[in-house]
Amino acid sequence: MRVLVDLRTTQGRHVSADGGSEYARSVVRRIAELDRRDRFVALVEHGLGDSDVASEARTRGIEVVVARSDAEIVRYSAELELTAAYCPLPYGLQAKPGKLPTIVTIHGLRPIELPTDSQEWRYTNLIRLPIVFAKGALRNHYVRRRMQEFRALINLTDLIVAPSEHTKAALCALFPGAVDKLTPVLYSPRTAVTQSETPDAQLLAEIDLEDSAYVLLVSGGRYEKNILRALSAIRMLRNEGSWPGLRVVITGGVPRFTPPALLEGVSVLPYVNRQCLGALYCFARALIYPTLNEGFGYPPVEAMRFGTPVAAAGVCSLPEIYGDAISYFDPRNEHDIAAKIWRVLHHPPSQQVTRKKADAILSRQDADLDKLINLLCDDRLFD
Repeated sequence: MRVLVDLRTTQGRHVSADGGSEYARSVVRRIAELDRRDRFVALVEHGLGDSDVASEARTRGIEVVVARSDAEIVRYSAELELTAAYCPLPYGLQAKPGKLPTIVTIHGLRPIELPTDSQEWRYTNLIRLPIVFAKGALRNHYVRRRMQEFRALINLTDLIVAPSEHTKAALCALFPGAVDKLTPVLYSPRTAVTQSETPDAQLLAEIDLEDSAYVLLVSGGRYEKNILRALSAIRMLRNEGSWPGLRVVITGGVPRFTPPALLEGVSVLPYVNRQCLGALYCFARALIYPTLNEGFGYPPVEAMRFGTPVAAAGVCSLPEIYGDAISYFDPRNEHDIAAKIWRVLHHPPSQQVTRKKADAILSRQDADLDKLINLLCDDRLFD
């Protein structure tokens, strides 16, 4: 018996910056590493082209089928003796693939928990500005609509995986129909960045950082990552003479409408490959992660893997996962952000403490990924 892995929602996505697609790629990679290829078939949609995740499946010898319609998926289900479907990135799922019992991973409830932010307009382009302002003005309507979408998704699934206790509790609180469908929490798999060896400092020379001491912020172009408030806090430290002369490095660009004064001493990079990102984490004085919402939260453990201290928002899943190994702040309070940045720069935890916590998280990520694949391979799951 075999399981259909639905990769359609990974097609056409900017996977280098997308945590959900990184999750799907990790699942595909581990299926191959465990030599479970014969138990899985990957599904892609005709006409959309392969995503990085689908290409990974092909490269690693997992059978990939291309469907043009739901009827064709039903035909594949019979021909290939498929017993269940798994959707690692299920948003937008309208029906059970091939009418099969369906397992999904719901990574978080960001559209409900963080439908917008007062600074979102700064992160968008001119064409989308009216949409952003309308979303703010019609916030309650927007949230109700997104709740309807999640409710429909939960109703059509048979089993739900959540990557954190926060996400699981949020699902139970808002959607009682999810309670009996949820598995025990399974952490999101480790990313490719945390699988690499200690990076070569020469990688920083290629981006003109080899002689610089710096702090790092990531995914700067996304409003939920909230870098503008962090930059305002850093400017506050500069103005008060409390900033230790470090450069600020941001990956993923900056908001279109960033006030120029906030970019003093800032180096802005696009999204970078995992080797470069690993080097940036490794040689940073600290990672500043002012995120407004997380279902799991990869960047802190990616930095801590190299012993780099972290100051982060104390919201959603982060305190649950990282415990007392990082310094937390209120992500909407620039004075609190400034205080915690100062603290992590002047009184960081030891690299030994930071690495030990990272190793514990990474070990659980690895174990939980294997548990997920074993769950999918359990022929008794829907007996």
